[in-house]
Amino acid sequence: MNKMIIFFLGILIFTGCEKKNSVEIIPDYNSIYFTSNNIDQPPRLVDGDENKLETKIQNEMSKNSQDKISLEYSFLLNEKGEVEKILPLTTPGPEYSNLIAEEVSSWKFEPGMKDNKAVKSQYDWNFNIPAEISIDENDYKIAADSMPQPVGGIQALSKNIIYPEKAKQNGTEGKVFLQVYIDETGKVIKTSVLKSAGDLLDNAAEAAIRKTSFTPGIVNGKPVKVKVVIPIVFKLS
Repeated sequence: MNKMIIFFLGILIFTGCEKKNSVEIIPDYNSIYFTSNNIDQPPRLVDGDENKLETKIQNEMSKNSQDKISLEYSFLLNEKGEVEKILPLTTPGPEYSNLIAEEVSSWKFEPGMKDNKAVKSQYDWNFNIPAEISIDENDYKIAADSMPQPVGGIQALSKNIIYPEKAKQNGTEGKVFLQVYIDETGKVIKTSVLKSAGDLLDNAAEAAIRKTSFTPGIVNGKPVKVKVVIPIVFKLS
């Protein structure tokens, strides 16, 4: 009888430790959550504080002694515009994914629409802080035959401007003047605040400029480095 009990326990232990050899197949999320290219109207954030999230990311960077970061995520939304999952595309570690997941869990979106029907969709989100670059400001011209312009026009720049929720709640308005250094490819290399409207609006203005691509300045038919002053206006309707 004792031998039978020992034998039976042995089977339980062996069965409990057994590992599956099959490889898990990750679902094709593009067939479940539509990308912006495959729907009539992409999702739009209507209730969520991106500046609060960016501040938390910068605090995490400080704890990790990081001076630069590149984050790319896809938020997978249900038909109600709620975040069901987040899909890390570029991230330096799981601590950032956990931080982002916690923050966006309460965000609300206008859902993506296809054939006049709300559908599961993807919302692409990114945040980048390049390492501070030491530049010779004398290399950047203050005038050119053709000055840099936002790719897609002012509307493209405007879409990148996120009015901080806290500033809205406080009724804070203002105009931020930024010195923006743009290289020969149209990339923003550096920004600095010339006239401040307070940290909340200053940070939002710089974040918007960093997300924006520009056409390069042109002198005698050749692209050149140019520095421009760009005002960003925050006004409550």
